[in-house]
Amino acid sequence: MHLADKPPFFSGVSFLVYILTKACNISCRYCNETASANCNNYMSHEIAKKAAMLLFSTSRQPCVNIHFHGGEPTLLSDEWYHDVVRHIKQLAVKYKKTVTLSIQTNATLLDRERILSFKHLGIDFSVSCDGPPYLNDTMRQEGTLVDKALRLLHELRIPTGINVVVHQLNCHHTRDIMDYFKSLEQKSVQFVFLEAQGRGLNLAPLQGEDVFQCLRQTFDYMLDTKCIVVEKRVRRMINRYKLGRLKGVYNCVEFECGAGRWFAAVDYTGRISPCDTHMEQWALGNVMELIDEAKAWHIISEFHKKNASHTKCFCCEAKKICTFGCTMNSHNRQQSMEEECKGTRLFWEYLQNNNKSVDEVFGILEESRSNKYIL
Repeated sequence: MHLADKPPFFSGVSFLVYILTKACNISCRYCNETASANCNNYMSHEIAKKAAMLLFSTSRQPCVNIHFHGGEPTLLSDEWYHDVVRHIKQLAVKYKKTVTLSIQTNATLLDRERILSFKHLGIDFSVSCDGPPYLNDTMRQEGTLVDKALRLLHELRIPTGINVVVHQLNCHHTRDIMDYFKSLEQKSVQFVFLEAQGRGLNLAPLQGEDVFQCLRQTFDYMLDTKCIVVEKRVRRMINRYKLGRLKGVYNCVEFECGAGRWFAAVDYTGRISPCDTHMEQWALGNVMELIDEAKAWHIISEFHKKNASHTKCFCCEAKKICTFGCTMNSHNRQQSMEEECKGTRLFWEYLQNNNKSVDEVFGILEESRSNKYIL
């Protein structure tokens, strides 16, 4: 299909990230943003509502998700959320769609009242936390406040997603990280390998051996504890090792991701991008203006072009379990992709040499209703 003949790119979008601000009340050493809490750039009610209208009126998907992100999204007021969420839910009724709402937060500003306010609005929680406070604070800040918020969420029986950035200072403490979330009765966590960007450009990068040891230790922990805490990346790798990959799927752990296809982002200026990082570099338009669809599809096509380094993927056995790295990295941070590639190949070899253990972990996952053969 010629680019000019393609449907509006928002017609396929089911997941829209709102980058509400660049401001944040803490200064993580690896953050891809550089602003402080003094930054006054916040998404207006008008832009938030305009973005929601674009999504609901254009997307052909029956179910959509709006994910509030930052910066730190809890810096915006309860009044902002009540107004915007009310409008979003009205649009969902008007356009006969199901909508889910979620927020990615550092949790340092959450108290009981704020948590219950978000819960009342139907906003699901995902918390950025790199382990117990002594590990969290090696790169982040205010680990004690994060721990307090996580315990409060647990007390209130509110399901919470956990994102853990794996870096040089915590990558060999996987068991401590998993034990910590076990103590909070957290059923699953998501590990994200550090990428050099923003404040973290000068940080020591993860090496392939670091990536492998993290994956191996995580797998061994899941084996030893009967998967009492499941790490989502390793779960997917085990499922793929046993069952293969789904075909025709575009997500963040595929050779071609879902950026600009089912996933998009809009920032506090109204700028639209296929991905929620480096939005200026891949701007597709603005929600406050008429979008040039042909231009947007051309940018999305350029975004997904692979460089020569990907040719080795086709003859690599580990491609069965590989995440292929972030598409954005293939443009900006090739070295981190290479190291993740090395770690994945080592983990593939480890799984091949431990098939009995793989079968045991897969059997436990197979019995779990939450597994659903995620591939």
